[in-house]
Amino acid sequence: MVADSSSPRCQGIKKDGTACQALASNGKGRFCLGHDPDLAEQRAQARRKGGQNKARATRARKALPSRLQSIAELLERALQEVYSGDLEPRQATALASLSGALVRLYETSALEQRMASIEEVLHELGRTSR
Repeated sequence: MVADSSSPRCQGIKKDGTACQALASNGKGRFCLGHDPDLAEQRAQARRKGGQNKARATRARKALPSRLQSIAELLERALQEVYSGDLEPRQATALASLSGALVRLYETSALEQRMASIEEVLHELGRTSR
């Protein structure tokens, strides 16, 4: 859509103090989506949601297999407790070591399941013998 010179422009002021040149939205004729005071709370919610989903920790948590998420949460709590002085660093070290062993166990189990599936497919194709 191409705007002509008679299209209503936003009456908002940008951060640098200049007038906003965007088209006014929703036929109201006063503000663009970024300056409409009636949409301030929606913009704030969208920024919060975007910021939360952009965080590395959130992306990492989403990529983590579900059965490892409880371990990650436990380690996060332990880190906070060490920082606040509620947990001895030695205890956190032991917790991290045990968690690492559990993660390796999960990884080994997942690899064994994948290998068994591959072997089954190869066996069905007649390429291996069991």
